Amino acid sequence: MQQTQACIDFANNTLSICDDLVVEPLVPNKLPTNVIRVASNCTIPPQSEAVIAMISDKSYQGQFLLTPLPTVYNKQVSLAHAIVAINNRKTQCRILSPTNAPVTLTKWTSLATISPISNNQIFKYDKSKTKQMPLKIDYDNQLKTLTDLGIEVSAADYTQTQREQLVAFLYNNRDLFATDLSDLPSTHMVTHTIDTGDAAPIRQHAYRHSREARKIIDEEVTKLLKADIIEESNSPLASPVVLVKKKGGGHQLCVDMRKVNTVTKPTFSPLPLQEDVFQLASENNATIFSVCDFLSGFFQIHIDEASRPTTAFITHKK
Repeated sequence: MQQTQACIDFANNTLSICDDLVVEPLVPNKLPTNVIRVASNCTIPPQSEAVIAMISDKSYQGQFLLTPLPTVYNKQVSLAHAIVAINNRKTQCRILSPTNAPVTLTKWTSLATISPISNNQIFKYDKSKTKQMPLKIDYDNQLKTLTDLGIEVSAADYTQTQREQLVAFLYNNRDLFATDLSDLPSTHMVTHTIDTGDAAPIRQHAYRHSREARKIIDEEVTKLLKADIIEESNSPLASPVVLVKKKGGGHQLCVDMRKVNTVTKPTFSPLPLQEDVFQLASENNATIFSVCDFLSGFFQIHIDEASRPTTAFITHKK
């Protein structure tokens, strides 16, 4: 092509050779006899799709394969291969205007050719209505997974069927169980606010603790920092920490905020009457009762941004 100085001009749909010595159209100027044309003047809005009426040159009848002409792109429109039904020379065509300006097509504009097509040449695709069943995990593997998460299922008073239903229920909701503080999801539906009004900042010194207690405090603080539950602060307020023994062994790190409580405006939330709860359970013929215990429930509610300085605590280190 370089030796003959060939140039393909897509804008004018021509091929020139030897510096325009020979210029030939890429597509013959004479249209085939099996074309379909725009039936009436129409304008397609920018970046829009429309269904327009088409008409064939000859008296075609039946089912045809529509093939866009190579020159369609010159008209700033696009259409795809499609199967259309022609009745009394009339049919419809879906056409797209991808540009940012409206496109006007005048009557008798040729857009595509049509070729007869039989039913045995058409393959209909039916999307499968069968839902893909989730992979079924047997009872033993479900129970093992729960055990690995530290969830013990005894259900000694249950029948085998009830036990399997319980294990399946816990397994399907295993993502709700936290194995440590880093698994706590927390909620963003509500935040806790501590309103101390115009009270002066309360800043206290850290309590004295034994060497062993200080070690435990350091471990707990490190654990909370890693879990992104607490953060370092330069708040003007500070409350000391204490260690409280747990019933099951170990210690719970707590913040002694009793002085803060003396200047905090109380909030009141009414609780439902126990009689109403029992009545509701009896009316619905409840047969299974359960108790839900949140792991470190206080850590699952965010403190309001303005109230965070009030919750600052101090240890023997800081």
